[in-house]
Amino acid sequence: MVYNDEYVEQMEKVIADLRAGMKELNEQNKSLRAELDTAKAETERLAAAQETIRALTEENAHLRAELDTIKAENKALREKAETPAVLQAGQAFGEQFTTFYELTDAELKALSPKRETSPALKQETAPAPKQETSPAPKQETPPPAKPKTKPMPSPASDFEIAREYGKTVLKKYRGNAENVVIPDGVINIGVCAFRNCTSLTSITIHDRVTNIGYGAFDNCSSLKSIIIPKSVTSIGYFAFYHCASLTSIEIPDGVKSIGEYTFYDCTLLSSIIIPKSVISIGDCAFCHCASLTSITIPDRVTNIGYRAFSFCSSLKSITIPESVKNIDDNAFDKCDKLTLKVCSGSYGERYAKNFHLKYQLIK
Repeated sequence: MVYNDEYVEQMEKVIADLRAGMKELNEQNKSLRAELDTAKAETERLAAAQETIRALTEENAHLRAELDTIKAENKALREKAETPAVLQAGQAFGEQFTTFYELTDAELKALSPKRETSPALKQETAPAPKQETSPAPKQETPPPAKPKTKPMPSPASDFEIAREYGKTVLKKYRGNAENVVIPDGVINIGVCAFRNCTSLTSITIHDRVTNIGYGAFDNCSSLKSIIIPKSVTSIGYFAFYHCASLTSIEIPDGVKSIGEYTFYDCTLLSSIIIPKSVISIGDCAFCHCASLTSITIPDRVTNIGYRAFSFCSSLKSITIPESVKNIDDNAFDKCDKLTLKVCSGSYGERYAKNFHLKYQLIK
């Protein structure tokens, strides 16, 4: 069979097209193999991750079981310590001790038989006739007037107290009293210790407490008065969050920072003194303090956080010292009456200009 040149040329073209197609298929095959290897590696990583998650889940379940056991033991011990007999005996002793402690000197003399036979009384009865020297009938001593008792501290059962890292911590207050005195010996007021105690109006903290924990008085919406002693050096985030009845507070010298949301939504807070020891004011620290009218930032503060004073609608003036080197965004948002008092050339002045805030230069 004889092939002409045109036929041979067509066959060579077909062969070349087939070779090009086979080359393209080989390239696609390599690409698919690479994707397959990647998928296999990803599958192996996912399997390892699932195994890790399974192990962590088992460990978490084990820890939860241990925690439930500890809680049950703690509850049993607390119930044992709070039996009616123990509480009644403790309360009776406390009442007797308080009554005795509050007696006046005159009442103690009246109750003491030795005082009635003192030399002065004997000298007064010496000149009496013999017939009257017989033992006179005892004069009835009127019972001492019942002293005005001070408000009794809350029962011990209202407080959950524990030892942590060598310090006595008030873990939780479980009462509903309006006036509370922190028990002697407590060093730290723990996390959320008084959270949602909406009946609490005042609290007394003794001068051994050094720390007020995270959310300690969160949502104590009736709290009006609190005196923080000078011994306190740390106040946690959210410590007085939504204490809507709190009108004034003085932060003791020694506290170095006012944390995030510490006085958030204290809508009646109109007066606050920030000590010179503070160097930082956290995010939303005074946000929604709608009754604040003026505040002075101490000259050691270097940072004012995000929305620290936002929505303080009554705030008219705030003094920012030269020590401040950073003010986060919206720190004074919605403070429509505010005029910043700043030093010439300071970061505070630049901030006011950049955010188009009213400001006044001070020396």
